[in-house]
Amino acid sequence: EFRRVRFRSVGYTRVDKNDAYNAGVGHGFLSGGLHHRNRRVGNNLQRDFVFASGTMSFGVDVPDASYDVTVIMGDGRYTHEQIQLSIEDDVQVVVSQSGPADFFTNTFAVSSSGGQMVFDWLDLGGPAPVVLINSIEIVQSGSPENLTFTIDQAAISENGGASAATVTRSGSTVR
Repeated sequence: EFRRVRFRSVGYTRVDKNDAYNAGVGHGFLSGGLHHRNRRVGNNLQRDFVFASGTMSFGVDVPDASYDVTVIMGDGRYTHEQIQLSIEDDVQVVVSQSGPADFFTNTFAVSSSGGQMVFDWLDLGGPAPVVLINSIEIVQSGSPENLTFTIDQAAISENGGASAATVTRSGSTVR
């Protein structure tokens, strides 16, 4: 959640214009002459945003995996057009607000490798050369666990008879 005020939404990490990438923290802005605004319009994830003129980049350290990435982009007072969002060098969307307080919200399926997921914004034209972000939510997707069981030398009988088997497990637990 990209904020400049003291309150924050439960479960979200506050990020502001001064948060340059820091490996110890695991996230931050990689580029952009950054500013922030609180329009006091919308919910806690919509009213604040970080913005830049023309371009900006943000990185988050994540394990190599597939993710569901939800973004919120918009301004409660002004309309912004032609903001291109790329995640991991893939163009995901070009956002144009239909009017003030028209907040774009969408979830994208993203595969990340190299230990860091990178977000890039680029202004493609319009009256104000501004790019912005209100909120990013990153959730690992996919099946929770893949396991393989092998049963060797099984002797299984019914009606109260004895059963014996050797079970070998391979796979890993994802938390």
